[in-house]
Amino acid sequence: MLSALGGSVIVASSLWLESEAGTRSGSMWEGVLAPIAVFALVVSSVAFLFLVRRLCWGIRQMVAASLQRERTQKKIVEVVREYIEAERLGAEQLWSASSALSPC
Repeated sequence: MLSALGGSVIVASSLWLESEAGTRSGSMWEGVLAPIAVFALVVSSVAFLFLVRRLCWGIRQMVAASLQRERTQKKIVEVVREYIEAERLGAEQLWSASSALSPC
């Protein structure tokens, strides 16, 4: 009975050694894959930060362009108002001069 128990211990230990050998080869891949995974994480983080920076820059540029367009539109509106006022005064002067000459 002791020999049967000893045989099962030997079989169990040989199975354990085989599984350890498979784990060791897997650990070789883990040794290679772990730095690659860390490198990929670092590169992804840097790329994400670059993307965020570019988006912030783009938003700032869009806001600056919008503010410039708003200032330009205000100037255009002011110039058009001055033009309309000058035309209105010219038309009033013309009508007042023509009404003074009119016999009616």
